[in-house]
Amino acid sequence: MASIATLAQAVIDFGATVLQVRTASPVLRAGLGATDTDGSVGGTWVPPTELPFPATRLSSVGIDGFFGSQLDAVLRASHLTHLLLVGAPLETAVHSTMRAANDMGYECLLVEDATAALAPDLKPNTLSMIEMSGGIFGAIGTTAAVIAALEL
Repeated sequence: MASIATLAQAVIDFGATVLQVRTASPVLRAGLGATDTDGSVGGTWVPPTELPFPATRLSSVGIDGFFGSQLDAVLRASHLTHLLLVGAPLETAVHSTMRAANDMGYECLLVEDATAALAPDLKPNTLSMIEMSGGIFGAIGTTAAVIAALEL
C-alpha cells in the first residue's frame, strides 16, 4: 500500500482538506468480536492513532463512512465536491463509502495503491465494480498520478 501520509501531505500542500473517517468493523458488525484493521477490538472502540499529518477526524457507526457520521455535513459546509478515497478495508468500508458518496453527488477517485483489502484476491473485482458502466461509481488512479496532477 502506498504511503497515505505522502498523499495526504501532497493534498495539504495543494491547499485541500484531509479527513480521517473511521468506520465500524465488518468483523464486529458480524458479531465475531475479533481485532480488525481500523482499531476496534471486541466491540470496544480504540481511539485513533496520531497521524503524521493534520486531519479532521470523524467516526461512522456503520461500514459506510457517511452512516451515522457528520461526513456529508462537513463536506458540504466546506463546499467540497471532489473526493480522493484511500484506506482499508477496500472491499467494505472504502468501497461502501465511495458508492454512497457517488450517490450523494460527489465526484470520487479511488487511489488504488493507497488501499488495502481484507481479502487481497477480491481487490481486482472490487476495483472492476467501480469502473463498470463507464465509471458508474467513480474513477481509479494511483498515488503518483494524483501527486503529479496536484503539482501542475
